[in-house]
Amino acid sequence: DLAEGYGWSFDATIDWDVEKLSAFQFFETRPIEYRSNVITGELVPGLRWEMSDITFDEGALHAAEVFHTTVGVIHLGADLPDFTLEREEFFDRLMEFAGYRDIDFKLFPKFSRKFLLKGDDEEELRAFFTKERLSFFEEEAVYHIESRGPRLLIFRYLRLGGASELVDMVAFCRKLVEALAVEPVEGASTPGDDAEETGDVT
Repeated sequence: DLAEGYGWSFDATIDWDVEKLSAFQFFETRPIEYRSNVITGELVPGLRWEMSDITFDEGALHAAEVFHTTVGVIHLGADLPDFTLEREEFFDRLMEFAGYRDIDFKLFPKFSRKFLLKGDDEEELRAFFTKERLSFFEEEAVYHIESRGPRLLIFRYLRLGGASELVDMVAFCRKLVEALAVEPVEGASTPGDDAEETGDVT
């Protein structure tokens, strides 16, 4: 019903080809088994995206736990800085006292208390996260967001999303694209074209 309402396509079959999803850092230590219930279409005119239910493992061998979560992937067609943005937990604050630190913004304490921002190029990220973008994130719900080259990974829960939560994710992703000032790029890659290219989370 969601796909039909937005004019998107829907495929309920199991898809074992998860190589592109596995390239996101979140899944480097969480092997993906498969995805299903794949929705594809244009998030906004000229900008493609997909939403799917992912099954992945966390832990070692017999102690591994299986998770099912709903994720969105926006295909930008242009690179953003690589970063991960997620909820800052109490443990993360303790790590800061131990010498580990995420990227904080003194003029935006609400953002810094709410989010853990990580990335290799701090200078580039400080330039990218403008006051307008920081203000946007301060007022929005917390999603796990990961930027890798021309793609963004977005999810909120480590479980499958309900119907209303999927609608909320669509709305958030549309506002996110606007806040990031991402313009559709002519000839941007679609979900099947870039095989060579090497989110509250509770």
